[in-house]
Amino acid sequence: MPKKEPVLRYKDMTSPTVVSRASVISTVSADHGALSGLNDDDHSAVYPGYAQAETISGDWTFTGDLDASAALVSLDCAAPDANSVNVAASSEGSNTTYSRSDHTHNLDEGIAPTWTAGHTFQATMTTRDLLPEATDTYDIGSSTYWYSQQFVSQINAAVFAEEQIMLLGGWLYVSHDAGTFAAEVGSGDTTIDFGKAMTVSDFVVVKAYDKTSTVKTEYLQVGALVSGTTYNVTRDLAAAHGTDPNWAEGTPFAVLGQTGDGRIELNAYDTPRIQIIVQDDAVTYSNTTEYLRIGDMNGAFGSDAADEWGLGVGDYSGGNYLTYNTTDGFEIKGSNGNLTFDADGIAISIPTSRTASRSYQFTYSGSEIATVTGYRDNLVTNQIRITLAANSGSGLDSWALVYADADTGQKALSGLWADSDHDSAWLNVISDDNTSAAYIEVSDHTLFINDTANANMTIGLTVNQADNDDEVLALKSSDVAHGGYGTEADTYFVIQKAEPTSGGALLRSWKDSDGTAGAAMQVSGNLDENVDTTKSTAGRAIVEVWGLETSGGAVANTVADGNVFNVRTRRGGSYVTVAIIDEDGDLHLDGSNAGTFDEYDDALAVADLAQGIGQQWDNAIRYNFDTLREMGVISGGDRNRPFISTKKLNALMMGAIGQLHERCQELERKLLTA
Repeated sequence: MPKKEPVLRYKDMTSPTVVSRASVISTVSADHGALSGLNDDDHSAVYPGYAQAETISGDWTFTGDLDASAALVSLDCAAPDANSVNVAASSEGSNTTYSRSDHTHNLDEGIAPTWTAGHTFQATMTTRDLLPEATDTYDIGSSTYWYSQQFVSQINAAVFAEEQIMLLGGWLYVSHDAGTFAAEVGSGDTTIDFGKAMTVSDFVVVKAYDKTSTVKTEYLQVGALVSGTTYNVTRDLAAAHGTDPNWAEGTPFAVLGQTGDGRIELNAYDTPRIQIIVQDDAVTYSNTTEYLRIGDMNGAFGSDAADEWGLGVGDYSGGNYLTYNTTDGFEIKGSNGNLTFDADGIAISIPTSRTASRSYQFTYSGSEIATVTGYRDNLVTNQIRITLAANSGSGLDSWALVYADADTGQKALSGLWADSDHDSAWLNVISDDNTSAAYIEVSDHTLFINDTANANMTIGLTVNQADNDDEVLALKSSDVAHGGYGTEADTYFVIQKAEPTSGGALLRSWKDSDGTAGAAMQVSGNLDENVDTTKSTAGRAIVEVWGLETSGGAVANTVADGNVFNVRTRRGGSYVTVAIIDEDGDLHLDGSNAGTFDEYDDALAVADLAQGIGQQWDNAIRYNFDTLREMGVISGGDRNRPFISTKKLNALMMGAIGQLHERCQELERKLLTA
């Protein structure tokens, strides 16, 4: 190969004097033969150690040792050809072997070099672990250079992705369980090594390339355990293959499970949809219920066979679901299909074999606001009919509910009406026998119960009790808990008829034992002005009790000495009257057990009582406050405001008059005999 002429430079490292070769040669005769001891052909050039730098051209061969330890040697080589190695451009190394480009370079496999420059490997690389130098720093591939496929048995990753698009072709199963066959499954095999523990009776589906490179689907069911992870199986449950598929080792399978086990399917292979499907039993692989679908509703949740988009959720076959599709709109069914909300309106049905009919009219500007008709028969069969009718021109006209039960004979009709002026409304209730009626009506701000009119009432409440004699008005409270005599234990006030056939009002009240021992009935009048002080037949009072006698539909004069007001109580097992005020104002008190005061000076006692009432007890001669209280004349305990027993006072006054009478007669006898 061509070489650039080498240049040899020698430098004497010990002598500072450099002598040129020309000066040395000039001391030698040009005629070699004249030199003593040398022939013409056995001489050679001699360069002393102190020669200057020299350029040598041509090829030189050194057969002996060339000592250049004290000199600088520079070799300038021409550019190498295709079969040469550029020594000057190569790295130094004592054991480095350079070979041509068509030779193999042998590297020491035990070394651990660090590769800092970019390298291109264009053949398949077989590796073991592939680790990054630092975590969360380096990438595999880039946004512009992608690997075409990835085959990985397990991926453990924490993905934090932004604006990520993941392409998943075809059909995604999130199944009850999954695995891969641990051994090849022949077309005639009735046992399979699943490579994992399985549950007997679980359904399994395989969708994959078989050994003939054909995509096939096979449903099978797990049978009894043979050994290890090998189980008996029932093949091709769908009877889709004349010969069972031959599956290669490592073929994946999805476990569908059995009763109550479910899966999620994301499908864009034949039609885009999302589904949640649950296995209904362990007998038939295809016995499933679809509880959710979003997307193409073709044939699901009552949708037509044509493509319809929407959603469905619930148990469609059981009549409890919500669905929507672009053709039919929204539909909700509940109570096992007996309650329906759909495009036709609202339907409420009874689960019987009878034919039901529905009638709905909903208009925005027509004469009917709404018309709802329930079931076909009225007051005959055990059905419910609901009718709502309205007129947009005159307001709400009527609303009615009809109920009938043919099995028990119970019948009821109720209706609520309002007139066009919206100032009256009424509720009509027909009882079980379909003849007697009860009414609740609101008319001109008057409320009627079981009646429709009261000419003497403008605003108020009218209750028609018919021929019932029990309570017509009862007030209750959860705080009240009395013994329940004559009413319920939480009732504290009642109004009812005084006598069943003739009427009158009986007001009764009850009070339990956790309060003051009294006040079971209180009447309180509150007057917002000074009360009348007239003491005559024209005088009025804060609280008044009227007792009037009527005749011929008008108020008449009370018969002479007629009892206008009395007070009754129970004594000795009987109800007795203890006080009466009659027509001419007489007060009549029960005089029994009033007692006598024969052992007392009744007249003096009356005089001392008069002193005490005048707050002058110190002037009493014999009978002070305590003595009069022992006698029962004073019933109170406050000497400054004593209460007087009218009954005892009357007895004392009668006794005083009698004693004074006896004394007068005694004086008269003494005067007559003197």
